[in-house]
Amino acid sequence: MYIKHIPDNLFYDNSLEYFYNGFVSMLRGKNLEFMLKKFIESLIDYSFGDSRLLKSIIYLETNYPENKFLKAHEEEIKKYKGSIKASINDKVLFFESPEDSENFYDIISQFKGKVLYIDIWATWCGPCIKEFAHLEKFRTQTEELDFIHIFLSVDRKSFHEKWRTLVHHYNLEGYHYRINQKESDHIHQLFGNEKALLGIPHCVIVDRDGNIAVKDAYGVGQSQKLIDQLTEVINN
Repeated sequence: MYIKHIPDNLFYDNSLEYFYNGFVSMLRGKNLEFMLKKFIESLIDYSFGDSRLLKSIIYLETNYPENKFLKAHEEEIKKYKGSIKASINDKVLFFESPEDSENFYDIISQFKGKVLYIDIWATWCGPCIKEFAHLEKFRTQTEELDFIHIFLSVDRKSFHEKWRTLVHHYNLEGYHYRINQKESDHIHQLFGNEKALLGIPHCVIVDRDGNIAVKDAYGVGQSQKLIDQLTEVINN
């Protein structure tokens, strides 16, 4: 069945979050494409600064790149993305590893002399995204601690734009890097199980000499336990 009409006022009541989560999880194919189109169209028309707008645009662009709505509203979408870039936090930094980088140690080599808290994540990882809700509190609690927060994304190259957009959207202060395949293989060997399978989010603490001090650190959602781990490494 193809949905032909949605009441115009359906998007503006208190059930917005429930409705969005429902159709993204339940619909497929043409039905989902149509609902995403209507959702984006409604939020753009009414200038809602809503995180679901960004997620919907990215989902539609990724899964339905030939959608006529995207082409018809190209300027509005570009303007919306531009507004995100205009509010970029200068503490959100992207870095490059050496050209011949093949492993975890190559990535972190430029940060030697600093304690590193490393968060391995991906844009498609729900638990990773949920952790971001605790970041502001964690930043406040650790203002006096001397360490660098690094986010390593395991996203594929095709997700590059989505990755950078979400980093800014969630205001992820720290250093950001999207790992290549060789680096990914090494990270899975280092931190994964005996079969080199690695669940994310996965966090690591590295000492000033570039050695892995805590192989499986707490996430920011357990801030006090994480602060205790960081403090111990910093004071050693």
